[in-house]
Amino acid sequence: MRFVHTLFPAVFLILFISCNPEIRIKIDPSPPKLVLYTSASPDKDVSAHVTKSWFITDKQWEVEVGSVKIDVYINNVYRGTMQPVDRHEEDTLSVKGLYALPGCRVEAGDKLEIVAEAPGFDVVRGETTLPDYTEILSVDTISGRAVDDQSDDESLICSMRFRDKSGEKNYYRFLVRRVTEYHKGDTLITTTNEVGMFGNHYYSHLFNAFGYANYGNYMTEVDGFHVSCDDPILNPMSNNPLPEKINSFYSFGAFSDDLIDGREYALKSTLSAYNTYSYQSDALTAIVHYDFILLSVSEPYYQYMKAVWTFYLNGWDIESLREPMAAYSNVANGYGIVAGYQLSTKRITMPFSDTVPIWNPFDQ
Repeated sequence: MRFVHTLFPAVFLILFISCNPEIRIKIDPSPPKLVLYTSASPDKDVSAHVTKSWFITDKQWEVEVGSVKIDVYINNVYRGTMQPVDRHEEDTLSVKGLYALPGCRVEAGDKLEIVAEAPGFDVVRGETTLPDYTEILSVDTISGRAVDDQSDDESLICSMRFRDKSGEKNYYRFLVRRVTEYHKGDTLITTTNEVGMFGNHYYSHLFNAFGYANYGNYMTEVDGFHVSCDDPILNPMSNNPLPEKINSFYSFGAFSDDLIDGREYALKSTLSAYNTYSYQSDALTAIVHYDFILLSVSEPYYQYMKAVWTFYLNGWDIESLREPMAAYSNVANGYGIVAGYQLSTKRITMPFSDTVPIWNPFDQ
């Protein structure tokens, strides 16, 4: 009996495996297309990132630098051809395929068109209209606790006011950046944490997302800085969490003016309590700044951010039952985004307190 009992699972496993046929799926490679990304702003020269789409068996997916020709048109007038951006061989962080047109900038209302071509690819083109500038009127703060905050720590409850232009469709993006200046003797170390919206919470990282500038050689703090934002303008249907209701999640701080057309509005948010205030002692001075950032963005920018959000919905139990999600693109004959934005920033500098920072870059 012992022999039969021991043998039965093995025999059953062999029979089970033999009943499962081997299915081979052949997928024909898709022909590669150029992928074009442009995010224009009056504060910087018109630039672009060009690569190519790739199949799962491809090993090299960059387009050879210098082989791409990128022409720039503003209001249907040819302004020039972009040049490759210098990239040192030892630079392993910057992406390849960056191009720019020195001295060429756009203004509010300009129609920007980018046309890119490379040997072996179809010519691609995309266009966008640069939105008007929307100013942050004020930022008010008060120490307290958010309604759903279960901790004993105080948070910084914030209200950012701006006025939407009436009679037109407008799109925005809300971000918060914390910059801390650590002084020790004559040495200065500057750190930054910037947060982008994920659902109704912001998570801390050095945020270099599409359409926004890199801030240089900053260190990134590791204290879990985040912003909670349950404002209805960002979560108009937040009571329904199903991913099918995709419009109920205005991702990464992007939102439209559907609820506030022509009105002055105060967007509410709550900053985490960690290292909220500045600090000063004989050994260390830490000056804390908060930059409240409002981007006025073009519709392609807004649609792109919403599409990116759908790709983050990969933890839902019904994900395997969903149809494949298509990425948003406004580039003809290829893929990518041609978009524009304008940026308004208000900085507040926090007063000093006797709370010692929980993180010190000089100890790292």
